[in-house]
Amino acid sequence: MKTFEFFVLGLLILYLLLSLSENTGVTHMNFVPLGGASWALWLYPLYFFVSFFISASVFRANRWVYVVIFIGFVILFIFWFYALQGHLFDNWRPFGVDAY
Repeated sequence: MKTFEFFVLGLLILYLLLSLSENTGVTHMNFVPLGGASWALWLYPLYFFVSFFISASVFRANRWVYVVIFIGFVILFIFWFYALQGHLFDNWRPFGVDAY
């Protein structure tokens, strides 16, 4: 049950970080069919890392859990880079400074 709570808390914190980031305009995820510019998409994997790191700290997880979170972060970052076809850092500044 503790593992389930760990994942739920991690996902909840991740959702809160993503929504806060989108609502304040730090990041913007625009799906390709809708057109327009996206910016600061490299922050999404970092939000994953931070949210599950906080969740692991709350539940006082073992050291191997932190290693798994870091490995998950690296895998997610690589996947996100390839899913966006290398456009991860096109508009890299938060708040859409480079958005065109």
